[in-house]
Amino acid sequence: MPKQELSPQQIVDKTSSLSIFNTTSTVKEGVLPADTEHVGSSVYMSFGFEYVLEYNTLEGKKEDKALGDVPVIFLNERFLAIGAVPEDVESKVRKFIQDNFVKEFELEQIEFNEPTLRKILRSSPDVFQIDHTPTRPGLETVDRITYVGRGVTDSRIHEDYGSEPLAKIKVRLGEIQSEARVGFDKRGIITIYQRGFTRAQQTIILRYIVEQIIAPYLSQAFFQRRLA
Repeated sequence: MPKQELSPQQIVDKTSSLSIFNTTSTVKEGVLPADTEHVGSSVYMSFGFEYVLEYNTLEGKKEDKALGDVPVIFLNERFLAIGAVPEDVESKVRKFIQDNFVKEFELEQIEFNEPTLRKILRSSPDVFQIDHTPTRPGLETVDRITYVGRGVTDSRIHEDYGSEPLAKIKVRLGEIQSEARVGFDKRGIITIYQRGFTRAQQTIILRYIVEQIIAPYLSQAFFQRRLA
């Protein structure tokens, strides 16, 4: 996400006017105001959207409206995180953010390249899972090599296959107080595995990741890409 023009407090204030309860559309979408939370210089909110649900009854098929919700976190002036959802729902969320928060910029999904994943491996005190997509001769029919456990970087299998391209890793981030176990997928997907974390804790963890791990590998040109 490019450098945003709105401060965290302005984002919080704006979410009130974008409440799903203020929309007049037949199928509503907008911010679920009860979920908005100001966490330091970050903002956590939920994008809500109605969709038509079809179900069977003894009298035949019926339709009703159901509510879906997607977490959206404005982490800092350059990054935001969107919950993992199907592509059509993600497009809906991105359009909502684009239309209401960053009109002059294009949102781009970040992917984790090989140097970034390698840096995370080297800096993490514990590594619990590594997935490779092998390319060496003799492994043409192998789609993925996965090894799971404690201290996997000290294992014989890592010695044998550790140089193969990385697809996903799961590590403990020891530099933050919560010591979160976090997965990094090369497609840009971040997974926090502990279920007990509050929204505020999740936000702090993600903010640490983008500022300490992701940002150093992105150029200023990436942040300032404006729509033509």
